[in-house]
Parts: sequence; C-alpha cells; structure tokens
Amino acid sequence: MKKIIITPSISLSKNKNINYIIEKNWYDYGKKLGFKIEILDYKNYKSQLKNSDGIIFSGGNGNDLQRFKKNYKNIYREQNEKIILNFIKKLNIPKLFICYGFQLLANSLRCQLKKSNNHVKKIHELNFHNKKIFVNSFHTVIVKSLPKTYKPIYFEVDKSIEIAENINKKIMCLMFHPERYNPSQTIIDSIIVKLFNLK
Repeated sequence: MKKIIITPSISLSKNKNINYIIEKNWYDYGKKLGFKIEILDYKNYKSQLKNSDGIIFSGGNGNDLQRFKKNYKNIYREQNEKIILNFIKKLNIPKLFICYGFQLLANSLRCQLKKSNNHVKKIHELNFHNKKIFVNSFHTVIVKSLPKTYKPIYFEVDKSIEIAENINKKIMCLMFHPERYNPSQTIIDSIIVKLFNLK
C-alpha cells in the first residue's frame, strides 16, 4: 500500500502547546482508494518525504494564510510549510494541494488571491475535460491567477481557479475537498487515483 504524507492543520491547547490535526475523513478516504496516510512531522520531514509515495498539502481546518489572518498558529503552519514547499521541489513525487494548500502554493508563486464569501458551504459546477462536475466548497479565499505552466479550470461565476495541474511536475491543485462528499465523487476519486498512480 502506498504511503502518502499529509500536512496537518495546527491548533493550540490551553497551555499553548502545538497540536497537529487531520480529519478522520482522510484516513477513511485513503483506505477507500488504497493508500496509507501519515502525518507530516515538521521536525522529521526530510526522511519522511524521501521514503514516501507522495504528499498532500491539506485544507485549513481553522488555519488561514497569515496575510489574511495573522496569529501564532497560522504563522507557525505557514512558515513550516514554506520550508516543505522548497524541499519537495527536488523530489520527483506526486504533490496534491487542497484548499488552504492550494492557496499556500499560489501565494508562494506570487499569484493573485482574494477574499470571498461566495464559496462557503456551497456546491460548484465546473467544466472538467468537457464534463460537468459538481464539487463541494468551503473556502473564504480564492485563487485568481497562476503561472502559465499550470492548466487551470475556472468557476465561471467569478473566474476563480478551482482545479489546476502541472503535469510535468506531478502537481494537482483542488480548491474543493476530495476527502469530503462531492456529488461527482467518482470523477474526483479518479483524479486522485491517477495522480498517485493507485490500484
């Protein structure tokens, strides 16, 4: 079974200890598609990633980029994941960026991001490879631009980018959550299976 490393969201306990959080949905989703999830340890990331079959930059789950909400847990996560972003450039492994993870990547590439309240608890219709697909939406920041090396798929209502891929670098970016329910779940699953070469 393939081992995929996933970045955690960050919370603080009452005594200010850092906690790593991953939704149970990810473990269930991995079991369904045939991969094992392992939480990224920011202190031990090099050996973890060198012995992995891919990486997932997970959603926010309470975290935002510090440019939109500056607090300790957001700063901690963003600083650590910028280090990870730089490290994985050297690794020939598949890379999946989900929601916050997609925003983090776009921000690191100096792309246009913007606040929006029209993407929270919604279902979006997208045109994916000439097929209509319907996906969940839980984000308050949208990606408006990417480098030309990425192939984008837009949400037509506001021209925000919901899906983007860079085939040469084995990168897939999704603003929606594949691990949560999507009306077009079968097609979403096929995207993940193809990226990580599962089954």
